[in-house]
Amino acid sequence: MGRGPATPVEVGGEDATEPAMDAGGHRVAYSRSVVVDSLNPLELCEAGCTPGPPRKLLYSVKLARNPAYSPDGGQIAFESSRSGQREIWLCDRDGSGARQLTNLGGQPAGTPNWSPDGKFIVFDARLPAGSAIFAMSGSGTGLRQLTDGSTEDLVPSWSRDGQRIYFSSKRTGSLQVWSMAADGSGARQITQQGGFRAVQSNRGDVLYYAKGATQTAIWQVPVGGGEETLVIPSLSYWQNFSVTPGGYLLRAGVGFREHSHSVL
Repeated sequence: MGRGPATPVEVGGEDATEPAMDAGGHRVAYSRSVVVDSLNPLELCEAGCTPGPPRKLLYSVKLARNPAYSPDGGQIAFESSRSGQREIWLCDRDGSGARQLTNLGGQPAGTPNWSPDGKFIVFDARLPAGSAIFAMSGSGTGLRQLTDGSTEDLVPSWSRDGQRIYFSSKRTGSLQVWSMAADGSGARQITQQGGFRAVQSNRGDVLYYAKGATQTAIWQVPVGGGEETLVIPSLSYWQNFSVTPGGYLLRAGVGFREHSHSVL
């Protein structure tokens, strides 16, 4: 990978947020926050061509956000308040067959993320004393609470090998990136200077992350901890990036290939 400035790729318009790439690198789903919420897939193409227009998958006066493609690209998990409470839902790739996966009795749930083998979904949910990380099967069965909910444990994501889960936690006083085994054991802190919503690179050697909901620059750190390096100076929203199969950092509105960092 050569060195040089990042190259912008337009992928959704200024009001697009929370991009999620399918495993094949051909489609990206994203939220659009206007008067109503919608999930929108956008067909991607090779460099130099013009992507087709986005189309609506789901359109609702209720919240519908944080889409996550299953590894085979056949389903999309997302959070929605269409049942009256914010829960995790699932739909087919064309937006049909939407069904509710969780029923947490009024505790808001969000930010679903699929395991690499497509068998499990992790997500966070608000509890009386804080928030916790949960896991369940891709069909919504076998719900397990992985962290105790005594502090803020948020925005989980799977490692590329499916062995660990990355998440943001306040258990040492400020939001930092942590990792734990897939069963919730062996939690360890990775960042020291703030960390929120970590996503592992395709090669598995680094994590990309923001430093907080109001600090929207994207940073990287080795998966075992170490030097924290700035990658993208600013996003409009902390969740507006995704790591693509082809080695891109995709930002809703604009995607960047980081030629100066051989990390993907």
